[in-house]
Amino acid sequence: MKRTRLILALLLTLALTFSSTIGLAASKDATTKPTVKITVPKGTKRGGLDCDLTITPSMAGFLTLRLLDENGVELAVICENQEVHTKANTITVNYLDANGNALPAGEYTLSAVVVSQYGLSSKETTADVELGSPRPALTDVSVTTSTAFNPTLSFYASFDDKSASVTLSLSRLRPQSAYFGDFPEVTLSASGASSTTINLLKDNPLPTAAGYYQVKGALVEAESGISSEQLTVDFVVDVNGAAYLLDEAPAETLLALDSLISDFEAGKLTSGSSTAPATDSTSSTSSSSSSSASSSSSSTSSSSSGTTSGTQNVASTTLDGMSYTTGTAQVGPEGLQIGVGVSDTAEQEDAGYWGLTASSSNEEIWAALTRDMIGVDVAENESAYIYDSTEEGRKALGTVSGLSHGLNVIQELDNDWSLVEAYRTEDGAFVRGYIRTNKLRVVEPNTTYGIVIDKATQTLTVWKDGAPIGSCLVSTGLPTTKYPHRETPAGEFITVTRHGTTEYYGMGYCKYTIRISGGYRLSEIPTTKKNGSDFSMLEGSLGQKATRGNVCIAHDASTDGGINAEWIWNMTTENKKVKVLIFDDKDRSLVPVSE
Repeated sequence: MKRTRLILALLLTLALTFSSTIGLAASKDATTKPTVKITVPKGTKRGGLDCDLTITPSMAGFLTLRLLDENGVELAVICENQEVHTKANTITVNYLDANGNALPAGEYTLSAVVVSQYGLSSKETTADVELGSPRPALTDVSVTTSTAFNPTLSFYASFDDKSASVTLSLSRLRPQSAYFGDFPEVTLSASGASSTTINLLKDNPLPTAAGYYQVKGALVEAESGISSEQLTVDFVVDVNGAAYLLDEAPAETLLALDSLISDFEAGKLTSGSSTAPATDSTSSTSSSSSSSASSSSSSTSSSSSGTTSGTQNVASTTLDGMSYTTGTAQVGPEGLQIGVGVSDTAEQEDAGYWGLTASSSNEEIWAALTRDMIGVDVAENESAYIYDSTEEGRKALGTVSGLSHGLNVIQELDNDWSLVEAYRTEDGAFVRGYIRTNKLRVVEPNTTYGIVIDKATQTLTVWKDGAPIGSCLVSTGLPTTKYPHRETPAGEFITVTRHGTTEYYGMGYCKYTIRISGGYRLSEIPTTKKNGSDFSMLEGSLGQKATRGNVCIAHDASTDGGINAEWIWNMTTENKKVKVLIFDDKDRSLVPVSE
């Protein structure tokens, strides 16, 4: 009995001591002013471009970050009373003035103040920033009339590089909304005026090329890869082929055009009639093939089974305007194909995602969402190579991003290497090869939520506790022969750094941005201005591939579960390392053909 009383007394003393310690710590925080440190990454910074910096306060609180000119005059408030924690907080700065214009070259100052949860303010901390030339830009756009359905767009390009290219994407808004792809491309060696001509009859299935059109595009510097803000031009073409900027088109032209469109939509104009002039046969090309998974599977039905050595030999196919061929895979020592675009399957007792399709059972999908993932043990913005051999002279087959990009480990070998497979970051092609075993790490995903993205249907589905709870439309990357990396890779991923609002390739801004692998992120569809409400840039492209790699998610809540980008952002606030499974829209033996 005495022993029991002694133990109780000791426990009570420890509890009182612990409580006193906590109270003293809280009391100290309540009377201590915070400090704050600004860390600006090295390298050239340019006005109008997003740049991450690090804010590290001595205690949790609320950050106000301002941008000042060389005389200390405030140019912009980057954030105000934003919650920060006692660790490295990533803040994105785009070096714009209060009117949203890119700042010119010069010296600037960042000013940070943190207010603690007890209302005590830190001293102002500053950091100097030197900006180079502002981001590239396209300005002074005009359209030249034509009588051959070939309007010419003129513009002024400014950039700071040895060369740059302008890629324009053309869409018809009426009649019959249609996307004509990326064309034509203009290569520039110096800043100045330039122009490009658009052939509206090419790939146009309508009996007339008259209608309402929209061109979007951006200037991209060749060496830096930095792009301008997106250029959007609305114009109309009348029945004779004359083109006008929409805001400058004569009223009688618009009335006649609307009458023509009404006749077409009412069926009074058919494919056998045409108001457009005839063209040479060389000006037309065949239309693109369907991008569905079924069409790609049928086009690769003659793929090698992987039971014999040698390379695969399959005719090329076209999906979404992108050409693909079958990879050159050799059978390795383990009896499986090694290379890019392998077509055989590694038989495994539990392959998880790597043995499934988007139509697998709920039980199989959930098991894949909650099983441990194997990633590479480098930073999330770094990469690791997968090789074609473990021997000297080996060649890289492709890379996977650190931390959040999953691999399927088929076999750990005795020579400190592992046989793995994954979808590579370069162009989304499926590769199988070797990686050093000490590069691998096990990642335990969230076991309450999961996300499944089906590229064939361009949908995102949220799962919770073993079952789907809602879906919404998305838009994934649309690659081109010059930019195959715009393909959103399939595979296993987990959510990592949350970036909030980020720039959308120089064309707008995306909210609710969450990195899932290297340069690929989940985000809301972009707005034309920061924190804006104009989603027209991609809103009409939801449900089809249209981005430069990001998975852009609907802004409006879906009728199926109320899912949208904001919902996912809020869910991942408390739920970290949510696994994202992305199922491909083509046979994995297909490899993009790029320039």
